[in-house]
Amino acid sequence: MSKESSKKRVILFVVLVIVVLACGLYYWNAYLSKTKIDLSKNMTVHYIGISGLASIDYVDYHFDEETTNRYQKFLQSVSYQANKSSHLSNGESITITSDYNHEIAKQLNLRIVNTQRTFKASGLPYRYKKGTEIDKSLLTELKNQAFAKLSANDHNDGEDDSFSYYGTYFLKHQDFDSFVLIYKADHHKDDEMEHSSKYYYYQVVGIDSTFNKEKIGKGKYVVSLDDLEYEGHDVTNETVIPLALTHLENYYASEVTKID
Repeated sequence: MSKESSKKRVILFVVLVIVVLACGLYYWNAYLSKTKIDLSKNMTVHYIGISGLASIDYVDYHFDEETTNRYQKFLQSVSYQANKSSHLSNGESITITSDYNHEIAKQLNLRIVNTQRTFKASGLPYRYKKGTEIDKSLLTELKNQAFAKLSANDHNDGEDDSFSYYGTYFLKHQDFDSFVLIYKADHHKDDEMEHSSKYYYYQVVGIDSTFNKEKIGKGKYVVSLDDLEYEGHDVTNETVIPLALTHLENYYASEVTKID
């Protein structure tokens, strides 16, 4: 082997060593020496509203206490964009893309990975397709409250009112649903042999899958209580009740179904 050939081999070896060291140094600086922050792994999407009309409330990036304290400045710079943020339904896919202040990440020697993640919306409260889907025991609770409020609001001077439960209707509106409990009031005047009847309604607005005994017990729902009217007149005939409920309080109901 000639001296010239050996010299070339040494030079080649040295070049290879330099290349390997340079690659190793680059890999160290680019990856090993940096703290990795995985944004999508620590991402949670929070929603507000019911399925079909829900929106993204906010996106939470949760890290351990040490990471949060050390890189607070960076974490405060993180923002997100969603490919869809409103009118969301259960089972619908949503892609969240995170952005951040690259200069801050560089200053803190951070390596940011996985800035995009696709979620499936789930756990959203939903509207009932039919009123019969609700737990029947809830109707018993509502009946008790409705009768108590009807009795408390009975201010017919000189008349003796007797309330009797007639039935419960499920109303489907454009953006919400409601239950309407109907009571028949029989009026008797003390000084006359006169008897008349009309109907009252007790409407519970916002019926969905979250409606439960706790909400009823704490009064966490919207209620309307009044005498039932149709075309400006008191309803005194039960056959008119469905027609009166169709436009109850100026809210059009596309479906009126008697469920109890």
